[in-house]
Amino acid sequence: KGNTYATDPGAFTIKLKAQTAKYDIKSLEGADKVAVSDANNVTDTEFAKIKEKVKIAYASEEKNPDKNIPTAIRGTDVENQSDRIASITKDGNNVVVTYKDGSIDKKPLTDFARTNLAPTVELPYSNADKRQIYVYTGENTDLTFTGKDDITVKNLYLRNKGLDESDNASGYGFTIGKVTDSAVASGEGTVSDDKKTATIKMVGVTNLKAGQKWTSFIEAKDNDGVKSMPANESYSVENYELRRRKPGYVEFIVKSQTDKYDIKTPTEKVVVTDPANVTEADLAKVKEKLQLEYKQDNDDANIAKDTAVDKNGKIQSVTKDGDNFVVTYTDGSKDTRPLSEFVTLDKQPAIDEVNKAAEKQIEAINNNPEATQEEKDEAIKKVNADKAKALDEIAKPEVTTKDALDKAQNAGTDAIAKDNPVVAKKDEAKQAIDDALTAKNKEIDDRTDLTPEEKTKAKEVAKAQADVAKGAVDAATTNAAVDKAKADGTTAVANVTPVAKAEAKKAINDALTAKNKEIDARTDLTDEEKTAAKNEAKDKADAQLAKINEQPDAAATPTAAKTAQDAVDAAKKTGVDEVTAVDPVAKAK
Repeated sequence: KGNTYATDPGAFTIKLKAQTAKYDIKSLEGADKVAVSDANNVTDTEFAKIKEKVKIAYASEEKNPDKNIPTAIRGTDVENQSDRIASITKDGNNVVVTYKDGSIDKKPLTDFARTNLAPTVELPYSNADKRQIYVYTGENTDLTFTGKDDITVKNLYLRNKGLDESDNASGYGFTIGKVTDSAVASGEGTVSDDKKTATIKMVGVTNLKAGQKWTSFIEAKDNDGVKSMPANESYSVENYELRRRKPGYVEFIVKSQTDKYDIKTPTEKVVVTDPANVTEADLAKVKEKLQLEYKQDNDDANIAKDTAVDKNGKIQSVTKDGDNFVVTYTDGSKDTRPLSEFVTLDKQPAIDEVNKAAEKQIEAINNNPEATQEEKDEAIKKVNADKAKALDEIAKPEVTTKDALDKAQNAGTDAIAKDNPVVAKKDEAKQAIDDALTAKNKEIDDRTDLTPEEKTKAKEVAKAQADVAKGAVDAATTNAAVDKAKADGTTAVANVTPVAKAEAKKAINDALTAKNKEIDARTDLTDEEKTAAKNEAKDKADAQLAKINEQPDAAATPTAAKTAQDAVDAAKKTGVDEVTAVDPVAKAK
């Protein structure tokens, strides 16, 4: 009745399955895989190692839902797998497991093998093309070498060339780190947590001299014994082109500090009195401002040449050698530069001296009483021009020595000292007044109506006018004021006009003398009457003489002189007339 038995109580169906349904080949992971030269081309020898690692496990529930296989053992290794496996073979790039029942499982060889990549090393080359690293005398070397592997870096070390595997750098003053069995065995170094990366350091101050060099190799080894240096390569260094291509090869070149550093050209020079004779005090200022920089033509890739250099601990001494500035580094190497690059002539004192000379000269000009303001202004203008010329000369870039500076300064101050006012205006005015006085004196001398005494007095008046005029010239501060004082003075001198008084006085006195004689000759008069008559005549004479004396010896103007002369002449006439008119009457006899 067909399949109806399947529903009968106690009925069951037995299904026959191959062993491949119960088991599965267990793949390897990571470092558990067998290291081979090429996972896509496994050799028989390499496959023999793979066979040793092939394991079968109970199939997953997905592959085989058999409930009689406990969940707990699914995926776990099968014990006594040789009782179940007939053979393990290679078919192309697959691993083939043939079970005892003839069924097979197949998986790619890459699930069991890995191409074993050789470890790599990284070196901080100064010149990568030449595979050179520079170390510098007198300075601590701090180099880091790195080893990397896709699985594990077991060993990382520095070794000699050729067959000598020993460290050949420690004898040159360095401590070299070393990694053994994935741990830092000596010196400084690191190993990453996954052991895929390791570093070692080379530190210390070399005991070699600049120019010396040596060759080493940095080498890494993995757990499979594979080295960063290919097995078919040697550690020979005779051929330059070949050795540069060998992993880990390095030529250490010893250089001096002067190869690494240079004296930095200062942005601001130290000003000194005499660049040709720099003093210790000047040198101290240069030292204070001294800065170093990395040598720009140094091809060391380990140096960032644009970064600042801390000079502390790098300089042994700073000295002066003739006209040169010498920096001696701690390793004894030297850099020499012309002092002129660090010092510059201090021109300020010369500038100050020129300015002081100008100020002093201008003060003297302003205090010159003989010069007018215009004459002072012209002189001051010349002072400022000579000052500007001197300052321009001092400022010239070619004036770089003290001798040249002194020459420029002295030329300026000497020129300024000669910038005095051309005092001509007042002298000319005074000469004009003197000329007027000379003319006036001649005019007075030519007067025949004057007595020598009157001429002398007139000349004194004229001179007094001239002196007043010259005083006004001296007091004048401008050309206009001088011109006015000159005009006023020459006019005043020219206007001096003598008044002839002596002849008038003589005429009155002569008349008085004649009258007294006349009175004395009168026999009809008593002595008392004679005396009285003489007194009357004298009073008349004295009255007119007094009027004459009231008039000036010389008038300030011709008009005033005429008025005075008219008064003198009138007094003369009146005096003579009145004295002559005295005629005493005899009464007593």
